[in-house]
Amino acid sequence: MKKVILIVPILFSLNTYAGTDWMDRGNAGYVVQCPSAPLQTLDLHEAQNFFHLKPDTQSSSSTQERFLYLVSKIEKFNPTRAALYKSWYQLFESDPNEVEYVPKMEIAMPTNDLGTVWVAEGCKLEQVVFQRQQSVFNKARYTVNLELWNQLSPVDQAALIFHEFAHREFSTPPSAHETSETARKFNGWVNSEDFNSITLQNYLQELQNMFVVKAEYHNHSVLLAYKDMAHNKWVQLPLDFLENGLARTVVLEAVPLYINQFRIAAACTENSPSKLKSLGQVYFNDQGYILLLEYDLHLNSTDDVETCVPWSAIGNYFVAGHTWEFDENENLQHVYYMSRGIHPEHLPIFGDLMIEFGSLDAYVTTVFGENFQPKRLQFKGRACMNTASGKLRIIHNPPFFEPDKSPLFDWDLSDLKTQVSQMPVCTPADFQAQ
Repeated sequence: MKKVILIVPILFSLNTYAGTDWMDRGNAGYVVQCPSAPLQTLDLHEAQNFFHLKPDTQSSSSTQERFLYLVSKIEKFNPTRAALYKSWYQLFESDPNEVEYVPKMEIAMPTNDLGTVWVAEGCKLEQVVFQRQQSVFNKARYTVNLELWNQLSPVDQAALIFHEFAHREFSTPPSAHETSETARKFNGWVNSEDFNSITLQNYLQELQNMFVVKAEYHNHSVLLAYKDMAHNKWVQLPLDFLENGLARTVVLEAVPLYINQFRIAAACTENSPSKLKSLGQVYFNDQGYILLLEYDLHLNSTDDVETCVPWSAIGNYFVAGHTWEFDENENLQHVYYMSRGIHPEHLPIFGDLMIEFGSLDAYVTTVFGENFQPKRLQFKGRACMNTASGKLRIIHNPPFFEPDKSPLFDWDLSDLKTQVSQMPVCTPADFQAQ
């Protein structure tokens, strides 16, 4: 006869706070205590009884072996996250200020970060771990109920540690998870046999469905989702795949991007740790090569994400732009810089020539040759030299939506001084609002 387990949802109230302040209120790790059954980590209990995932029992002879096995499962998809969890585990194992084991921990009011919990009928929850940044109130980051901890198997101890690390990551700005639901779902999934047969595409899509903020696509750090604080909802970012399992488009985090040893960095204007920062959206061809890196004006208009300006320093040139075009082999072809929506501090610089814009829809194009070397500077409209600033002032006229009616300037960067010397001096009319 098939055993039927009645699953009971328990909704724990969650106080709302201005921002994510788990470092003040702390977070917790729980086990489930059922009649005539050994203690089980809550994450594994939910994974098996509610999400119907088959438990993975490999490498379970010791807690350390099991934990490192779990990390190795995510490492092939997400080496940065794996390295982070390994570093935290080393502290957990060796730093006396990291963990405090107490003989018995009586908690009058358990930490309220659970959200909705699914447990079998007749079972109850017990808090085993309390995590909070060290302070005068708690000398260790993790306070562990030794009585309950010693009743757990190596599989459950490792799962509880993995839970604490995942919840720590997901609750720290710029992530904005106020409950442990995502950490528990992620932990239960990694602990299952189902995880053993997934692809990178499965991994990223599932994390996005859990509203995990960051992951990796091959060597690229990508953003998957963000919390719209104004409307109190999660928003998924563009993530599309081709039929062959390679990505078509992802949103990059604002960290340096390397393409054929060519470095593209991010120029950001805000320093808030609670705001996500993006380098823009990239598009790949069907071989996995980048075709386009694009500044996302729509994404930058939110209060929760800043799209930083991609830039690169090449010799005495500072090239920045909202759109970067590559050929089929990832050789850079063009960088387009449009004044609208771009911060004025991030203007291109070509040797001694600095640029300023005199209209909202002015733009310049840097044309590249072999080996990522800038060759030409192109712009449409009219231009003049601002003697007060020493900059080339570009004014797009007629309007941007009639580009064919604008004269094209096409300058060879090797003869830039001659081109600049032929520019007229700006008049008062060139400084009127465009």
